[in-house]
Amino acid sequence: MSRSLSVRCAAALALVVVVAGCGSSSGTGPGGRTACNPPLSIGPTTFSPATGTINVTYTASVTGDGQISTLTYQGASGPVVVNGPTLPFSVSTTVPLPSQAQMTASGSYNTNGTASIAYNANLGGGNIQQGNQSCGTSN
Repeated sequence: MSRSLSVRCAAALALVVVVAGCGSSSGTGPGGRTACNPPLSIGPTTFSPATGTINVTYTASVTGDGQISTLTYQGASGPVVVNGPTLPFSVSTTVPLPSQAQMTASGSYNTNGTASIAYNANLGGGNIQQGNQSCGTSN
């Protein structure tokens, strides 16, 4: 085999290794975790009547190896961000209308876990509206 052919073969092999290494992304992050993609999100939900207040309870939880690193919910004075929430997470707040109930979270799981968020809005008179979303897998 000629020297130029050997150099070309080595270059081609190096290119295959680089492309294979770069193209093996499976959506996993640090530690082999899979991110909830898109991030967990519920709402915004607009309530009627458009004046007054509503009581909203926001919750977040995980099972197995699920994780939630940050969450945001609509509080009494606007969005509230919680980094590294203690789970299970639950907070009740009075939201002035016409604000909307909404919650987002950055979650992930490994091989056997889920990340979940939810809200319950008490509109009075027995009228309760709910929203929830989860991601993950259970074996």
